[in-house]
Amino acid sequence: MTKGPHRQRPGVRRCGSAAARPSRDGRARLPASPWRRRLAGFGGLAALIVLAALLPAHPAIAGAAPAGKPAPEPAAAQATTAAGVTVTLLGADAGCLQTAGDGALVSIGSHRLVILPDALSLDGAKTRLSGVRNVVVDASGWGLVVTADGRQVAALDPLAGLREAAAQGNTLALNDLALRYATGDGVPRQPARAEELYRRAAEAGLAVAAGNLGLLLWQAAGTPADRAEAVRWLKVAASAGEATAATRLGLAYEIGSGIQRDLGEARRWYEAAAGAGDPLAMNNLANLLKFADRPDLPRAAALHLAAAENGLAVGAANYGFDLWHGEGVAADRGEALAWFETAAKGGATPALLMLGEAHRDGEGTARDPALAARWLALAAEAGNGEAANFLGTMHLAGDGMPRDPAAARRYFSLAAMRGSAAGRRNLEALAALPSEAGGSTEHRAAR
Repeated sequence: MTKGPHRQRPGVRRCGSAAARPSRDGRARLPASPWRRRLAGFGGLAALIVLAALLPAHPAIAGAAPAGKPAPEPAAAQATTAAGVTVTLLGADAGCLQTAGDGALVSIGSHRLVILPDALSLDGAKTRLSGVRNVVVDASGWGLVVTADGRQVAALDPLAGLREAAAQGNTLALNDLALRYATGDGVPRQPARAEELYRRAAEAGLAVAAGNLGLLLWQAAGTPADRAEAVRWLKVAASAGEATAATRLGLAYEIGSGIQRDLGEARRWYEAAAGAGDPLAMNNLANLLKFADRPDLPRAAALHLAAAENGLAVGAANYGFDLWHGEGVAADRGEALAWFETAAKGGATPALLMLGEAHRDGEGTARDPALAARWLALAAEAGNGEAANFLGTMHLAGDGMPRDPAAARRYFSLAAMRGSAAGRRNLEALAALPSEAGGSTEHRAAR
């Protein structure tokens, strides 16, 4: 599981025009879909090293301060009392709340809120109040929420406020609105519109928008030129300190997509992003170190552990492999299985497969074919062909379940469709046997 999605603390709202109003911005993060390399043959437990997903479905909604700058401190709550009513303003500049006669005036962008002892008026729309002692005006998002003694009495729609700010050129608003169009958050999903808005914000100098534009172009790339433009924007964002962009830029250098392959540059950008706390960069850097000409296994294992502790499921799976094989850390298959379970809960398919194989073969734990079948079924449902092949061999042998050659044939067929060479061989071998035999126990299935 990746760290997030989340929203940053909203920025401080201004008392002037909507164009001057900063708020939250969004940074796309990479899903932890694994790209796996199998290091062992069909027999025994495989070591799977998980690299970054090359083409995630879309950026997730996440928060970040503009590149190179800390997240803005939340504005201190302002309060005033007029005619016995205490008015508290959150998330706005000092000076946005003023007393006026026997009431209070709140000015946020182009909006005006007048609060009197018996009524309030938001942009001319009046609401009656009775016996109210406390009014809270929350301007910490793109919209506005007004509560009286804990009950909401008026509001401005956040999306309308976002559109207003974006229309006046607020780069943070342009980025946030683009993110909504990229993900379909409250608006129809329109990647072309998202690209247009990201580009406007990026060209105006917002690093996080440059990173989001690079990620969007990377995912939509239809030609090498498209991928090259994606890399150009990723470089802009990464150079400004955007860790997510640096991670994807490292991947571009690692695989030579959109730019010439350069493992030295890949490592440089992974190091930068990992140092900034990006767990996917930690994982990918660990893999580079593990398979370098001069491997650094202890640091690779430490980075896998750090990625896992930061919530990355593939990092947990990879640290499990480090423990399983004793690579860079003392071998401990019991602890490895615990990390595989953590990774499996986060959706890491290689961990599901390893748990299935371990319980099937009794390695690192007591042999439990029924539990093995459950883990393998989850891996097969997730699209793993080898898990389907193993289920086929278990159904054919009656291992932990009633013997069922027909079910074995279905699983071998599924495994072959998903690229398992062992599954294809088993399907061919089963088809060559007399139909009434269904595959005798003398014909051992390939594993």
